[in-house]
Amino acid sequence: MKRLKGCRPIIFLRRVPPANLPLEEEKQLYQTLEDILDATGTPTYFKTPAFKKWIYKKVGFIVKRIRRIHTLFDRYKISQTIYGSTINRYGSVVTSFAQSRQVFTVNIQHGILSELGHFPVNADLNLVWGPSHKDYLVSRGAPQDRIKNIGPVFVRNLDFKANHQPPKRSEALNILVAMQPLGNKYNKKMIRTIEQAANNISEPITINYKLHPDQNNKQRYQKHLIQQCSAVISHGQRSLQELINESDLVITPFSTVAYEALLNGKPVVFYKDPGDLYYLNNSPLYVHTSSELSNIFTAAINDQGFLPSLASKLALKDSPHEQPLTSERLLRFIEESET
Repeated sequence: MKRLKGCRPIIFLRRVPPANLPLEEEKQLYQTLEDILDATGTPTYFKTPAFKKWIYKKVGFIVKRIRRIHTLFDRYKISQTIYGSTINRYGSVVTSFAQSRQVFTVNIQHGILSELGHFPVNADLNLVWGPSHKDYLVSRGAPQDRIKNIGPVFVRNLDFKANHQPPKRSEALNILVAMQPLGNKYNKKMIRTIEQAANNISEPITINYKLHPDQNNKQRYQKHLIQQCSAVISHGQRSLQELINESDLVITPFSTVAYEALLNGKPVVFYKDPGDLYYLNNSPLYVHTSSELSNIFTAAINDQGFLPSLASKLALKDSPHEQPLTSERLLRFIEESET
């Protein structure tokens, strides 16, 4: 692609050669890390040989990434960076490095914000889906003047329009399970719990387990299915918007798919411990056992008003934005913020 006239280069950072940086800087970094780990106030867990081995290995990877980013910024005249908030290897590192060179950094919200993953407080400009996300970032220390609301839209669905019509039941109950990369043990237990719940129901239930983009081993989860109408769907195998539209109910630990489903007026049940979901006006329904899910499935089948009632109780704090996110509107936000 680099040979095509007018085509911007697509760079695979792992193939960029690491820059040669002063060895003293790297030594100082490791010395600082060692001082932190050995400090009196550091919890005992972080002083164990296993953790120290792990953290030193991780720091080694990060140092190599930083050296590659040095080469990237030296090779190209980068005046601005744009990335999507997510659990990724490079987004926050590139942002921090760019800011050290006074390069303007932009973050476009990619998923539900959380301290464990989607937590982009260091960007010069955060473009978020709505007031609830802005309030969350502000509560965690992000400056208000660095946050702009672009509305709850998704890059993969730029023509996305929220459907606020009451959900209509199909002939057979259709369940969409949005998986998360929470480990094989967790996901295996969740699938078995849902499958057992469906097995307790005499009526047919269609269950689609949609894998997260970080999950690529379809067979690992497929072998735990016991229902004839259950299927594991790889990321990209089917349109997510299509899966949401077809579903009567969405089950997920905390996936962004829940947010999209609620925008579509679909009811959502959370397979997790009760906790604060900052983008909701009220408390959702949390489940852990097959008996709890069996009761939900039974009510959904026997009571036509159950699912609409469940959907109405899960009010988002954010309302659909009147203007969809377009490249022109995105550039306007960025230009206004830079000036």
